[in-house]
Amino acid sequence: MVTEDIRIYLKAFRKILTDKGKIFLTAFVENEVPEESINPENYKVDKWKGPLHCVRFNKEYFEAILMENGFKINQFDYAKEKHGQSGYYLSFK
Repeated sequence: MVTEDIRIYLKAFRKILTDKGKIFLTAFVENEVPEESINPENYKVDKWKGPLHCVRFNKEYFEAILMENGFKINQFDYAKEKHGQSGYYLSFK
């Protein structure tokens, strides 16, 4: 998903979760990369095969989106999920 899609999902999560609700999501995030890169070359695999197969985010940028939408990061697991995605465990602030 691209940034605008993520914002839509986060707003939907806010509407349906209780104050004690938790979210687990995965994302490709790295330091010192552009805010958003679609199918970045030479990243994790030789070649991404379809549109939006991989959307990589700058970690600081991605986390700012999460926080802007009222979420707190409880745990971050770098590159431990499928294809090297990072896991985020979130709750409400």
